[in-house]
Amino acid sequence: MGRKMASSYRELEARKNRSKQSEKIYMDMALQEELQKRGQKPKLREDEIDCPPRKPVFKRRPERKR
Repeated sequence: MGRKMASSYRELEARKNRSKQSEKIYMDMALQEELQKRGQKPKLREDEIDCPPRKPVFKRRPERKR
């Protein structure tokens, strides 16, 4: 029974890692898609960000309501 439980935990850890990796890839793809859209996208400075991540953060300018 110990081997089964150990293999189940290994499989669970592998699933978590794959899920985390696919989430990271999805966020990168969403960022690239957002950057390809029209409009200004200024990069935020370090002092404007609450918790600075490793990658640059972009903020879209609000569009005028018509």
